[in-house]
Amino acid sequence: MSKKDSESENDLRHEEKDEEDEESLLDCIDLIALKVMESESKPYVVVPEKERLVRGVYYVIRRIVRGTDLCVDYQLHSPFPSTGSVSVTGRKITFSSPALFASIIEIAENFDIYTKLDGTAEMDLSFNGMTRKVRE
Repeated sequence: MSKKDSESENDLRHEEKDEEDEESLLDCIDLIALKVMESESKPYVVVPEKERLVRGVYYVIRRIVRGTDLCVDYQLHSPFPSTGSVSVTGRKITFSSPALFASIIEIAENFDIYTKLDGTAEMDLSFNGMTRKVRE
């Protein structure tokens, strides 16, 4: 067997292994998605305190970015019933009260900031526990 044939056979084995790994990963993702959908489809009740917290964070952020061209938005029960978020989008994200902003970040369960293709930046504060499952 020539060196070229050996390399070709080796490449073929790697491609087969990559396909198996990809299929295994897709199966794992499908299983996780099924578990999440199963969990989120069970009966639940809204936690009003959490809704007030998300709205309160939204209003505070609107106040500390007043006078800027930032877009502030909030969502309740999206993308899942148990989650909520506050988003800030704009070319330059600045706050009139960094100390207040720092305390808001501590309240959120998750904080992300990233740049977008259109040249803006987006900051997201996520909140969990917006609902409680009803015991059956």
